[in-house]
Amino acid sequence: MILKFIILSKLNLDPSQIAFVIFLFTCSYRALKVIIAPYLDRLAAEKGIVIGCLLAALGFLGFAFSQNYFLIILSLLIAGLGISINSISSKVFSIESFEKAVNKSEIFSIIITSVNIAGAIAQPLALNLLDRNFEKIILIS
Repeated sequence: MILKFIILSKLNLDPSQIAFVIFLFTCSYRALKVIIAPYLDRLAAEKGIVIGCLLAALGFLGFAFSQNYFLIILSLLIAGLGISINSISSKVFSIESFEKAVNKSEIFSIIITSVNIAGAIAQPLALNLLDRNFEKIILIS
């Protein structure tokens, strides 16, 4: 989240605009889950993951190249929707996979470890890229 603040501050937005954009983005990827969950029940988890990733990528790509306040908000709302769809769909996919798995503890530990390692690597890597003025690469990736 701090990276979005830093990048938004470079777009010459005032602090209240930055706070509003971050608020909307946070609400979109957290609260939209409740609204979209009934629709995702009718969709295969694999399709939901793909759709969620594509929407998140589209949103962050739009954010990376947006110079207009309205487009920044729209891009982050699309990214938030994609994150929400991906979050729910990946959890459903995991549950479905666990039901078929023989060694549930091993699979669960691999997933949790992978998520923790990705989280530990992502912030320092992004800050390193930001320090080298690669904001667009951070947002695109």
